[in-house]
Amino acid sequence: MSISQNLTNNNKIFDKSNVVLYISTTLNNKHIKILKKVYENPVRSDINWNDIEKMLKGLGAEISEGSGSRVRIYLNKRIAIFHRPHPEKETNKGAVKSVREFIENSGINVGDYL
Repeated sequence: MSISQNLTNNNKIFDKSNVVLYISTTLNNKHIKILKKVYENPVRSDINWNDIEKMLKGLGAEISEGSGSRVRIYLNKRIAIFHRPHPEKETNKGAVKSVREFIENSGINVGDYL
């Protein structure tokens, strides 16, 4: 998370060494709708990948380009590498499950938003 990021909602979480981490979230209503779609059951396969990236940025993630269609996402000292879907724009069910797991492993309490 960059220091210059606008702080609108501070959440306290603990990493494995019990160090307190503060994360900044700037989720707007659209981000919250996308987050709810990510956590719907059965798992959806119609979520636009660009919307997922924007929602992750709202959670405080930093995103960098990898080679080809790869994208690196950093969130709360965690990193994940995803492949952007192509030629379609929608994310498949397996990637949605991986996004869920990544958010949870990053210490985000999604219950605050759902």
